[in-house]
Amino acid sequence: MSNPKNSFSDNPNLKKLSGKQQELGELAASADGQKIRQLLGDEQVIKYAVENGDTSTLQGILKDILRTDEGKRLAAKLNDLLNK
Repeated sequence: MSNPKNSFSDNPNLKKLSGKQQELGELAASADGQKIRQLLGDEQVIKYAVENGDTSTLQGILKDILRTDEGKRLAAKLNDLLNK
């Protein structure tokens, strides 16, 4: 299995976002960001999935988030940040 940290650090979209810490912080602090944080629940599940390369769990979480209006809005805002 490949090291998930390496694959994340090689992702060009993540590299673009790494220089936009203020904007990402504002999204996280927004009402939509806070709602998504509540929906995520136990952060340990996500941490474990990331550390172990469990893409199936991560995809399921992302699908659940994107089914919400808040998740759709945040995804659109992240897309806007990537295209700036």
